[in-house]
Amino acid sequence: MVAGSLDTNLLVRLITRDVEQEYELVCELLDQHGVQYIVPDLAIAELVFVLGRHYSIPRDAIRHCLIQIILHPSLKIKSNLILKTLAYFAKHTALSFEDCYYACLAEDTKTTPLITFDKDLVKKFPRQSQLLTQ
Repeated sequence: MVAGSLDTNLLVRLITRDVEQEYELVCELLDQHGVQYIVPDLAIAELVFVLGRHYSIPRDAIRHCLIQIILHPSLKIKSNLILKTLAYFAKHTALSFEDCYYACLAEDTKTTPLITFDKDLVKKFPRQSQLLTQ
């Protein structure tokens, strides 16, 4: 049974455990038997940003943390798309999680090319993207 959706702050607490009382509340919420919560793609993108920018967690460690989140039985996530995005994100350090997500989403939904002004994105994902020029 889906009981709601979670925002990024709960996931940050779950991973960083930097506010112990909030960490415990999130754990109690997720320990309810047979209950699942949706984790929106945007929450995952924000989580990656927060962990990298505010907690200085390296990309590989972020990837590892997110795999644990994806595997959690109480969390419902578009896991195939997010896993693919995480693999690209860990490999292509010049690109943001969002850019990797856009390219993966375009490929998965067969809506390629992803049209962009981002030359780095096109260099890394030439099959999925196309540079918009004059």
